[in-house]
Amino acid sequence: MLRTVLLLGGAALLALLIWRLGPSEILDAFGRIGWYFVPLILLGAGHHALRALALHACVLRSGLLRYRDALAIRLSGEAVQSLTFTGPLLSQPTKAWLLEGHGLTLKEGFAATITEYMICAFVA
Repeated sequence: MLRTVLLLGGAALLALLIWRLGPSEILDAFGRIGWYFVPLILLGAGHHALRALALHACVLRSGLLRYRDALAIRLSGEAVQSLTFTGPLLSQPTKAWLLEGHGLTLKEGFAATITEYMICAFVA
């Protein structure tokens, strides 16, 4: 039920933003970007897919977390980071809490989340 309410709230917010900005402005922006839009989307999606793979690999007990669940947890943490003013201060604990819902202890969830975050920071 909560997911449905949040989904409808997000859809309403998106519709309001499109209405306020104007569909013509959005289409004009896409026109200026042109076909470069496709590689930009692919690079962004690849970034999230690889970070989800890193999170999946950081879970020590194998077979406990599917890649699909790791991707959903990763995107949920990013949503918290992007939509609130807390940034990584709340998004990383959210990921650990969501990992706890998949059978990990909270300590294991924090260990996996912090390890993935540090790997990304080191590589970047």
